[in-house]
Amino acid sequence: MFPTEPPVAELVGMPEIRTISDYLKHFAAEIGERVVQQFPALHKPGDSSSPLLRKLKRQPFPGQELTIMGIAKQWEQSSTASAIAECGTGKTLIALASIFAHARGKAFTALAIVTTTIKWPFGQFR
Repeated sequence: MFPTEPPVAELVGMPEIRTISDYLKHFAAEIGERVVQQFPALHKPGDSSSPLLRKLKRQPFPGQELTIMGIAKQWEQSSTASAIAECGTGKTLIALASIFAHARGKAFTALAIVTTTIKWPFGQFR
């Protein structure tokens, strides 16, 4: 019979991590710091936003406004940007308002591709 040994994690002083949830709970602070270091915000709370946003027929919520201005600033550095978020968070408004803010009051032509959510019944393609 083999002798019983403690798990390797105990030998090196690390917590026992069995699930992704355990991993995220243990390393959340470090992961958060790394994300902020690698991807610093282009527009932060307190930064001034484009006054053109006040001309929109639908006013964005504060979080949407941060995203709109971040995308507009991204377009100053690059030709692409993405707004990836849950359903109902205002991605269509964010996309169109970002274009409007980036144009700075000048005429523009733009194409916003806004897809709908497709829900297939489970097992449909089995």
